[in-house]
Parts: sequence; C-alpha cells; structure tokens
Amino acid sequence: MKIENFIKKFGHNVIKQSIESNKNRGNISVNLFGYTNGKATRVIKEYIEKYDINTDHFDRQWKNRKYEKSIKKICPQCQKEFETNGRDDNITCSCKCSNIYFAYRRKATGTKDAKCYICGEHFKIKVQANIDKVYCEECKSKRLHIKIFDCTECGKKIRKTKSGMCRKCFSKSDENREAQRKMMKKRVEKGIHSGWKSREGKKPSYPEKYFMKVLKEEGISYVKDKYVGGYFPDFLIDRTNVILEVDGKQHLRRKKKDIKRDTKLTNMGFTVYRIQWYNPTNDERKKKLYRQIKEFYDIIGHETSIVL
Repeated sequence: MKIENFIKKFGHNVIKQSIESNKNRGNISVNLFGYTNGKATRVIKEYIEKYDINTDHFDRQWKNRKYEKSIKKICPQCQKEFETNGRDDNITCSCKCSNIYFAYRRKATGTKDAKCYICGEHFKIKVQANIDKVYCEECKSKRLHIKIFDCTECGKKIRKTKSGMCRKCFSKSDENREAQRKMMKKRVEKGIHSGWKSREGKKPSYPEKYFMKVLKEEGISYVKDKYVGGYFPDFLIDRTNVILEVDGKQHLRRKKKDIKRDTKLTNMGFTVYRIQWYNPTNDERKKKLYRQIKEFYDIIGHETSIVL
C-alpha cells in the first residue's frame, strides 16, 4: 500500500491516535488493518518517518514484561517448587514431568471384549478401539474383511468401485471417455490446454530434419505432415501412395497404436514404411540406418549412386 492511500483510508487523526496508544508497529497494524504483515508495518514506518512522529514510547519487549514470572507453584510429579507466568500457566515444572504426569491422556490402559464381525470369535481389544466392526487376526490374515466383487464387464475379482468395473474396463468405457471429454473441454475453455491443432508450423524433430535433407539431396519430392485419414504422416512421397514414418524411441511404447494407424492407412490404399531411427554417429548405427533407407528406396523404385 502506498502512503497516500494509507492516509486517504484512515486519515491523519486516526493514524496518530493509534501510534500514540500502541507500543510497536505490529500493534498499530492490528489496530488499523485488523492484521499485521510486512507491507502494513512498512507503510506505518514510512508515515512515522515522513511526518517525524515521536516514538519514544515504543517498546518491543513490553509483552514479555507484561507476564512476569511471579506465580510460584509446586510440580505434582517431582514436588519441586517452580515459577510460571499468567500467560503460560504451566502445571508441571518441565516436559519430562509433563510426559510422566499426563501419560494417561496418551495411552489407554486396559482392554474390553469384542466379537469378530465375520466369524463371531470373541477376543480382547484396547479400550479406545472402535467396536462397530472389528475382525480377528485370522480373518485379517485371510483378507476376509475386504469385500470382493466381480467386474461387471470382464468378471475379474475386484474391490467395490463406483462404476462396478475394474480399472482396465473403466478406462475403455463410454462413461470414462465422456468424463475425459468434459474435463478437456473445461481445460480448453480456461486456456490451460490449446485443444486440437494441426501440425502445420510445428518444428520438425532432429530425425525428421535428417530425412528432409536426405530426400532433398536424392531429389525425391514429398509432402510433410499432410492430413491423411485422421493422421499426419511424416512424409508422403509425391506421385506415389508411399508414406514414410521415422520412429524414435517413443514409438517402442506405442506399437499397438502404430499398428492400428498403419492398418487404417493401408486399407485406404497407402503403403506405410517405418524406419527405426538410429543416430548415425558410429559405423554400427550407420549400417542399421542405411539398410532401412536402401529398402525404402527399393519400395519407391529410386536408384541412388550413393553407397549405403
């Protein structure tokens, strides 16, 4: 808060009166704002310095002196005399005595009878334990206290869920897809997610740049990231129905999706050829990469003078 806004909000008379009646800037802040923090005490300090207000009555230690050690008591545990003040009002002389004297508050002594909710066996439990539904050790070891249900889709044994399905079935369900769709819609509306966008203008990866250079040097014309059948293939070779895909390590985790994608494009009349990317930094990697490039050239019927 700026000092001009501070004066406008409270006025000189109220501020000066609060400074005169309190012992420090923190108390003045609580008196005026109802709370204290760095900004509030800083603006009060600026006001005092600007208008040269006398603060000789300020005393940081006045709270400590307010509660002087004047009360004498006898510790009920060790029977020693000790001093305390009106603010703390201690009962025992130390933490050690307190832990011993008030031990009964932390630990319940004794046991009570209980009956197993499943087998009906009687046994003892601690006094503070809840006896609405208790289970003996044998039933717990056999996990009989856990209710098991059948998944409504696949029949797998599961614990009870809201949907009645196991995780795998629920992830594929229409209910989950609708929930995911609504969640993503909210994220797009809030600006957290950008939503569906084409790959137009997106920077190509290093493997894609490498093959863009290779195809250009070989004089093979192509279309990059053309929308085909709901997908954006890496390279669609001109005047052919051949699609070239360059697969990095991330494709090893999504083979099923790639197979589904390739099947759809193949049914549309395209030939999909995938090259597993190896960075050609040594002879072994070059050999693996160049072998795949040669096979690709054979598919599109391209002859090259370069020895691969």
